[in-house]
Amino acid sequence: MTVAIARDPLDPAHRHGVRPVVRRSGLGWALFVVVVLGLGALLAVFAQARPAYDANGWMVWANEVLHGTLNLNAAPSWKPLAFLFLLPYALTGHQGELWLWTITACAGGVAGPLLAGRLAWRLAPRGSGIIPEWVPPMLAALVAATILATMTVASKLVPLPMGLLRQVLITSSDPLVLALLLGAAEAHFARRYGWALALLWLAGLGRPEVWVLLGGYGLWLWRAVPGLRGWWLAAVLSTPVAWFLPPTLASNSPLSPGRFDTGLATAVVGNKFLGVLDRVRTLSGTVVQIEVGVSLLLSLLWRDRRVLVLLGLAALWTAVEIGFALHGFSAVQRYLIEVGGVLAVIGGVGSAQLLLLPWRLLARQGRVGARLGAALGLLVVLIFLAGIVPFARTSVDGGRGIVENQQLDARELAGLTRLVRRAGVHQILNCGAPVAALGWQSGVAWELGVNVGVVGFRPLRSYRTFPVVAFSHTGPHWRLTLLNEPTVASVACAPLQGLSS
Repeated sequence: MTVAIARDPLDPAHRHGVRPVVRRSGLGWALFVVVVLGLGALLAVFAQARPAYDANGWMVWANEVLHGTLNLNAAPSWKPLAFLFLLPYALTGHQGELWLWTITACAGGVAGPLLAGRLAWRLAPRGSGIIPEWVPPMLAALVAATILATMTVASKLVPLPMGLLRQVLITSSDPLVLALLLGAAEAHFARRYGWALALLWLAGLGRPEVWVLLGGYGLWLWRAVPGLRGWWLAAVLSTPVAWFLPPTLASNSPLSPGRFDTGLATAVVGNKFLGVLDRVRTLSGTVVQIEVGVSLLLSLLWRDRRVLVLLGLAALWTAVEIGFALHGFSAVQRYLIEVGGVLAVIGGVGSAQLLLLPWRLLARQGRVGARLGAALGLLVVLIFLAGIVPFARTSVDGGRGIVENQQLDARELAGLTRLVRRAGVHQILNCGAPVAALGWQSGVAWELGVNVGVVGFRPLRSYRTFPVVAFSHTGPHWRLTLLNEPTVASVACAPLQGLSS
């Protein structure tokens, strides 16, 4: 069931041909969730998505909770959002937890571009006269979804084309947070304020930058929707509890999650203000940035407050990230994809505004002027789309390489799984401390069912006083090497020496 809500004739959105607010039934959103889960499962299988460093550590923690041994002193950083999913997933067993989280993360990655397109459709002005009503919103939706899907996100110190796809395939929580934020914005503009608050609260369990947005939105709700005051207070009070209580109980400090994000090589070098802004700028191409600027200017002229509010939220997120950078946090580019998502929506709206601008200027000159304006608008849009194509093509080409690299990672993880099964978890742990190359600790920890802090990563020559079981690999082929094995255990552990997958 779809119900159109009457528009206030004094609303600027009404005067400038913006689509009316439409409320979708709960069945529509349930269908959307089913679709993105299905697409997420297909992506996970086709691209062989697998958890990487952070996600492996989160899965280990979920299993530790079930056994009453949670220890948050080792990396990665604590994320309540991931844990909210992984704790029930852990009840399904080792493989069940892995696949349920992989599908969830991939579904979040699929939902992002779809929600960006939907939000741009809602905010875009409608056509009139010679330009069909549906054309500008459809253009805005396609452009916004394309911009977001081809977003560039730096990996370590090297920017990779279509790096957002890489974040999805390693089951990072950041694309999921982005989808939750876009969903919250869509729910708000659909006047489903309770859903908007719930999605914003969930996003706040994934990224601390959301706390400022949650607080500000609550102040607006307090006055505009008094019935949600209690829910907002519950969200505000539960958020710090979810972030700081588990580290307080299971680590040396309630601030331990932030400790793992300081002093990293990925931190902004030099001027923090300019460095963070540059990381925002390089999320998309120059043409997209021009479209965002055009949308800002036209939204000011046409008094479209909704686009201006979105831009203000993006600016606020960026300001918070600059503050984090000034305090020594890394402010890596994947923490800014939420800004990139909002800018993608605004860029999509800007393309629709560009299509209509010449028509609006010339329509008063009669039928000839209207046709000329429509033709000029189409020409301008085609020029901008032509500018987007090279950036998108480079991203798609890079995406193929990322998928191939991910498939290699999946084979490596499969080799690690085979090796652990052949050797036996208890046999490995009884014969020495596990050691792996830097970056593979959480993967080895997940396969062994131990905390990430148990797995060493220093060079083997530094282990001289206690037994070590070293994991090494060449491509998908893994091998065990035993060092400093005592004589009393050498016979029992001998089968592990040189064992390969």
